[in-house]
Parts: sequence; structure tokens; C-alpha cells
Amino acid sequence: MLIHLAVCGIGLGHATRSYAVAEELWRRGHTLTFSSYGQGFEFLSKNGCEPAHVPSVGYGVGVDGAISVKKTIVHNLFLPVKVAAQTLAEASIIGDADVVVSDTRASATLAAKLCRKPVATILNQYNLLLQSEKHQRAAEVIQPMLQTPQLVWNLSDKIIIPDLPPPYTLSEHTLQLPDKLMERVVYTGPLTKPILHSHQQIEDVRSIHGALDKPFVLLVFSGGVEEKKALVEMFKMFGEKLSSDFVYVMSTADPSTETDRRQGPLHMRSWIPDLDLYIEAADLVVCRGGLTLLLKCILYGKPAVVIPPPQHGEQLANAIKAEKMGVAKMVEQRKLSPAGFEEAVKSLLRNVEVAERVKHLSEIAWNCGGVAEAADSVESLY
Repeated sequence: MLIHLAVCGIGLGHATRSYAVAEELWRRGHTLTFSSYGQGFEFLSKNGCEPAHVPSVGYGVGVDGAISVKKTIVHNLFLPVKVAAQTLAEASIIGDADVVVSDTRASATLAAKLCRKPVATILNQYNLLLQSEKHQRAAEVIQPMLQTPQLVWNLSDKIIIPDLPPPYTLSEHTLQLPDKLMERVVYTGPLTKPILHSHQQIEDVRSIHGALDKPFVLLVFSGGVEEKKALVEMFKMFGEKLSSDFVYVMSTADPSTETDRRQGPLHMRSWIPDLDLYIEAADLVVCRGGLTLLLKCILYGKPAVVIPPPQHGEQLANAIKAEKMGVAKMVEQRKLSPAGFEEAVKSLLRNVEVAERVKHLSEIAWNCGGVAEAADSVESLY
């Protein structure tokens, strides 16, 4: 079977989970083609997928990593034109495909239906959440327009939700699906290929960073370039003020630079090649509120300090749900300080109930169908 996989290029979460599904489909003997843009295009290219490049869409981000309503409006003045261009590009690519898989790409879902192809949409944002402190009225005006993609998502033959099933769904606030769609919905859990590393591998990582006898805290930030950079710079500024009672390892998420240095107890690395190993080796993870990374923390049984980008409705909602389930502590970026941050770290690591809840959710995540169930859903459309 020939399958076309169209991937949202904002950040790396969509690309990494789509690639995990692609690996399973390859294993089953299928042929795949790809399309993306932005960071997703770069990731797929580096992994040998030879993706077709399509016009990009996105949202505006300020220098502090906050979602900017004003910049989002300016960035998307010609959104209908961009979506039309994407749709035409996708239609020309998927001509011979038997099935289309769209990871949050409305243009690909629409192109598939225009070409009379069955389509499975990977989705954790059915309804979009837009927040603004300065431009609340503008956000209220734009909000209904932002829900337009729902009309496209409704065309999907299958909707694959890469999240835990209810009532444990992290992204429940952005998944207000109508009842008529539920028979087409499947909750697969995390779309990743988890690997349980050996005790020796974990000990080696902890030993390298001097964390054999201290709590090991991993800082890794998902999202767009600006969203990552804003938080990395903040931790660089107060790295010296962090307590030596903990070992902190932070990825600057910039493999193009050679950053491997210490600033007090904070060890900065330009890139962490085996993120799953580091998450499993850590005692706690500090991250944004992106679904893919949060679910990896749950999968490996790690509590998280979550710092969502300011005014990012989806990630804020994910962080609130994770905190409500007792497996995370949310810290607002604009209130971030060394003392407040370490208080959040201590409150999670010293709480027995948190450890029990994380273990419970980890078991649920491991029992989900994951990439195999996603691949089954795709194959069922042929």
C-alpha cells in the first residue's frame, strides 16, 4: 500500500510522532511519501524521508516566547491563500496514494477528500484556544474564525488521538469533539516507540553528569525556535543561583552550536541525541506543555515541572490537566525565579503520592495501543 504522510512542521512533536508511525508502517511493508515544512521538514529530511516541501503556516511569537495575537493576525493575513496553496501542493503529491495520513494538516485532509482518498487525521487540537492579556477583544473576535479547521477535521475517515483515553486525556480541553465523530475516533496513547534501557545505560548517564548520589533534573523544551530560546536564556541567567543539591542538565536544542559547559549545577548541552534514555535516567523533567513530550514523561514514569509559553492556550490547558492529575507542577514563565522553580522541583520529588500517581499513569500509557494501533487504523482504510 502507498501511504502519503503530511506532517505539521511547527516544532518537532508532530514530526517525531508521525515518524514513529511511519516506522511501523514501513515494518509492515508499506511504501510512504511525505510532505512538511519548517522544523518538521528538517527533521524528516535528516531521517531520510525525502519530504516534499509545502508552504508554511504558523502563529506569531514574541521575544519572550509568548504567543502574540497581533503577530498571529499579521502572519496569517493571507491564511486562506496559504491553505489553498498547501491544498493544491498536497493534491499534486498524493495522486497515487492509496491512503493519506494527515498530522494536524487541514490542507492535507482537504486535499485527500478532494482527490477521493481515505484519510486518517492525527489530532490533539480539534478546537483551538487563543489567549491574550493585551488584546483580549481581538482574541475574542478571532476565536470563532480559528475554529474553521473543524469543518475539515470532520471530513476525516479516522481521527487518531495520540493521547491517553478519557478520563486521563491531557489534551481534553482542545478535544471538544461532537458526538457524531466519536465512532471514527481512536485514542492510541503516546505515538512513540518506547525503549526500556538497561540499568547500566541509566547509571552511565547519571555518572557522566555526577548524579549518582543526587537528584537528576532534565530540562528540555519543545516548540518553535523562539519558544525554546526564551526559556533557555532564562535558565542560563540564573544557572549559578540553582542549588548544588540537584544536578541539572539542560538541552539548548541547538545542534548547530558546540555548547557543552557548566554554569554552577547547570550542565548545558547543545543536543541530547537519545532523549528517551535521558528522560528515563532523570528523576524529574522540566518542559513546556507540548503533548508529545508530556506523554513521554508519563510513559517513563517521571513527574514534570511544566512551564507553558505565555498565552499558549493549548499548552496551558495541557499543563493544568497534568497538574490536576497530580503528576506535574505548573510554573508561569513570567513568575519564574530560581527559588520558586526549585520549590516546585522539591514539592514533586518529595511527594510520595506524586510518585504513585505517575506510576499509575505510566502503566495506563504502556497498555495503550500506540503506534501499532495507529498503523491498524491507517490499514483499515484500504
